[in-house]
Amino acid sequence: MQLQGPPPALPLRCGTDFAGRCEFTNLTSGTYDLRVEKNGYYAVDHPNVQVPVTANLVTVNLDVTLTHQQEARVVVDVVESAPAIELGQVSSKEELTGAEIIDIPYPGANDYRNALMFIPGVTPDAFGQAHVAGAETYQTLLLLDGFNVTQPTNGQLTVQTGIDSFRSIAVTPSREPAEFGKGSGGVLGLNTRMGNDHYRFITTDFIPIPEDVK
Repeated sequence: MQLQGPPPALPLRCGTDFAGRCEFTNLTSGTYDLRVEKNGYYAVDHPNVQVPVTANLVTVNLDVTLTHQQEARVVVDVVESAPAIELGQVSSKEELTGAEIIDIPYPGANDYRNALMFIPGVTPDAFGQAHVAGAETYQTLLLLDGFNVTQPTNGQLTVQTGIDSFRSIAVTPSREPAEFGKGSGGVLGLNTRMGNDHYRFITTDFIPIPEDVK
């Protein structure tokens, strides 16, 4: 607690007891400024405390109420952001599944080359050739179940197979592995299902049945 009298008087300081009382004695008359401080509480200023002029001893009582300081806390959970590049997937890949090749409606549904337009980054031309990321067809490496089937003479896409035999068609337009470095424009992979050598028979009832027409 600090009591500041009129200049040039020095400030008077006093510590309170356990009951919170503090006493200043032998004060001259005048106007004083009182400041009360305590750890954990807001400081309180009481200006213009009057000590009257009198010949007798006068006691001036002043009650001061301190307010607890309020602590504001904010809890922020800092989480790691998702990596922009997936380290587990080195190459950039777009894919059509076998079910999508069969179910998606497109003209000439018996030719898988017409379904390539649904793969992002692949643009077919009027001659049925696929251009991966804007590259020429001969710049794309064509793989059939991992085997290089690129046309050696002109690099055109001439491989023919039934659309129901596909497991997926995958296109790697960039960041392809070094083993596929032959295709500067990317890699077009045709992945088919596993086959076997079992005989299969299909029969049908081709004998017409007469019906009464009314």
